[in-house]
Amino acid sequence: MIRDDAPDVVILDLMMPDMDGWQICKAVREFSQVPIIILSALNDPSMIASVLDAGADDYLTKPTPSRVLIAHVNRLVNRSGSLHSSTSLSDSFGKPLPAS
Repeated sequence: MIRDDAPDVVILDLMMPDMDGWQICKAVREFSQVPIIILSALNDPSMIASVLDAGADDYLTKPTPSRVLIAHVNRLVNRSGSLHSSTSLSDSFGKPLPAS
């Protein structure tokens, strides 16, 4: 799906059924440099470091406020220049969503 749809950013959880976020992150890195954010309930520093070393661009611990998630997505998308429709996530009126 990621290979066919070429998303602007990928948000993964480490604990998913069938194929976990760790495996998906490694697989995506074999063919793409799309920004990857891990959003997980796991808050172990060695796990976070390992996932970042495996190719994730960012790691957020659940629960994460939506505005914080949006700020991280905007930062990664702006840095990579990958968002096709605009430069950042925006509200229904087309204004960028603030991080606060």
